[in-house]
Amino acid sequence: MISHRIAHCVAQAAASEAWPELLQTVCGTIGQGGVPAQTALFVLEKLPDYAPAMMSGNAMALLPVYSAALVSEDLKIRINGLKV
Repeated sequence: MISHRIAHCVAQAAASEAWPELLQTVCGTIGQGGVPAQTALFVLEKLPDYAPAMMSGNAMALLPVYSAALVSEDLKIRINGLKV
């Protein structure tokens, strides 16, 4: 629950000012698996609501990230990948 609240705050902060390294960091976290990956996917789920320009400008770069989440051995990561 706390990680979801933090993810919401991160997404809102991304909308208020430019944050170019955010997507790189979030995408790198997904490769770690577990709770950090689930939180990173939740951030990616919330970013279009707060910073749509950031997401649309990087849509093709995010495709491998979503693909990796969908083939993960961790079922929770797969489900979170489907939500995005």
